[in-house]
Amino acid sequence: MNEQTIDQPGSQFLSRALARLSRAITQPLKTGVAAAASLLVYQALHLRHGYWAVISAIIVMQANLGRSIGAAMSRLIGTAIGAVIGATIFRFAGHNFATLFVAIVLTMLTCNLLGLKQSQRLAGVTVAIVMLLGEPSAWHAGADRFVDVALGIVVALAVSVCWPSRARHALRKSLAETYTDLRTLFAMVMAGIEGKGDQDAIESKIAEMKARSRRNAELLADVQREPGDTDAMLEHLQRSAERTREHIAGINYSARAMAQDTFYRTLERSLADVVNAIDLAMQGIVNDLYDRPGAPVPPLQAVMEQLDRDLAAARQTRATLACSGDELLRFYSFLYRLQQLLGELIRGLEAANVLDHNQ
Repeated sequence: MNEQTIDQPGSQFLSRALARLSRAITQPLKTGVAAAASLLVYQALHLRHGYWAVISAIIVMQANLGRSIGAAMSRLIGTAIGAVIGATIFRFAGHNFATLFVAIVLTMLTCNLLGLKQSQRLAGVTVAIVMLLGEPSAWHAGADRFVDVALGIVVALAVSVCWPSRARHALRKSLAETYTDLRTLFAMVMAGIEGKGDQDAIESKIAEMKARSRRNAELLADVQREPGDTDAMLEHLQRSAERTREHIAGINYSARAMAQDTFYRTLERSLADVVNAIDLAMQGIVNDLYDRPGAPVPPLQAVMEQLDRDLAAARQTRATLACSGDELLRFYSFLYRLQQLLGELIRGLEAANVLDHNQ
C-alpha cells in the first residue's frame, strides 16, 4: 500500500509529461510528413519549380484542420490574384523596378479592397516571383505558381484529414479550462464579502480570462471551417462563458463593498446553498465537456426560489428596517447579478448536456 501511494504521484507526472510530449511532437511530425509527401509528388510529376508545393504545404499545415482550411484558402486566393496581376503586367510592360512597384501595390490593394487582408502578403510574394523569374511566358509562370501552391495545399489538407486534429476537440478542452477558471474567479469574488478578496488578483484573473475568450473565438472560427457538424452547442457555450464572466465581474462590484454589511448574514444559509449550486453547476459543465461523470448538480432554480422565500421572510420580520439604503441597494444589486448568473448557468448546463449526449 505504501509503495503504491508513493509511486502514484510519479506515475501521474510521467503520464502528464508523455501527454505534453505527444502534443508537442504531433504538429512537427504532421508538417514533416506533408513536406516530404509534397516533395515526392512534385518529383513524380516532374514539376519545374515544384519546391513551391513543399513551401505551401509547410505554410498551410496548421494546428487543426479548420485552421489549415483557412490558411489554404488564404494562400490559394492570394496566389491566384498575384499570378494574374503579375502575368498581366509582365506580359505588357516587362519587369523592372517601376513595374514591380506597380504590380505589388496593385496586388495588395486589390486584396485589401476585396476584404482579403490575410491573402495580400502571399499575393505580393506571388506577383514578385512571377515577374522576377523572367520566364518567356508570364502566363505560363503564373499558372505554374498556382499549380505548385495548389499541390502543396492538397497534400497538406490530405495529411490533416488522415491525421486529424479537430478544432472542436481543442475548443471543448479550452472551454472546460475556461469554466474551471470561472469557478476559481467566482470563489475569489465571494471571498470579498468576508473581506478576504484580493482585487488585484481578481482583475488579473479577469484579464487572463478575456485573453482565453479571444483564443476560444479563434478556435470557434476554425470549427466553423471544418466539414461536418459545426457544433452549435459549442458556439452557445463559448458565448455563455463570456456572459458568465461578465456576471461574475458584476457580482464583484457589489461583493467587495459588502464586507462591512450585516443584512446578507440573515440569509447566510440560503446564500451558501446558492453559491454551492453555482460552483457545482460550473463543475457540471466541465464534466460534460470532458465527457466524465461527476457529482449531481442541484436544481438551480429551486435554490434561487428558496433564497427568494427567505428574503421575503426577512422582510416580514422587518429586518430590512435596520439597514441603510446603500446597504440594501448593494444587496439587491448583488442578488440581481446572482439571478442573472444562475440563469446563464442553467442555459450553459443544457448546452453542455446536449453536447455530451451528441458525442
